[in-house]
Amino acid sequence: MFKKRIYALLLMTLLFTVVVAMPIDLSGQWQAKVETPQDTVSYVFNFDVKGDSFTGTVKITNKKEEATGQITDGKIDGNKIVFTVHIPIDGAPGTASASGILSGDQMKLTIEGEDPHDGHRKMELTIERAR
Repeated sequence: MFKKRIYALLLMTLLFTVVVAMPIDLSGQWQAKVETPQDTVSYVFNFDVKGDSFTGTVKITNKKEEATGQITDGKIDGNKIVFTVHIPIDGAPGTASASGILSGDQMKLTIEGEDPHDGHRKMELTIERAR
């Protein structure tokens, strides 16, 4: 009886370890729309994952303009991610850092960077996997 409990405990521990060790599924397209009284801004992220690192692109569109940026230095640690976005702001090079938590088909991001008009900016953005 004692041996069966030990084997059951070992099996549960092994299954838990396998589930926790599974890499998150970040690959593919993720998107969000943010509506304000002045405009609607669309965000489309494409992530290309290789192991625990990734690169990609982000396209930001509003009624006046569209900008596409490169995602670099992406790192995955469990369900947490960090990356850098290089995107032009009013024609000038811009860089922002992003960090996030992935939960299923939804990701909550915190993005920080310098805006040539508004100085340091920080925003929260929830993106969802495109279907």
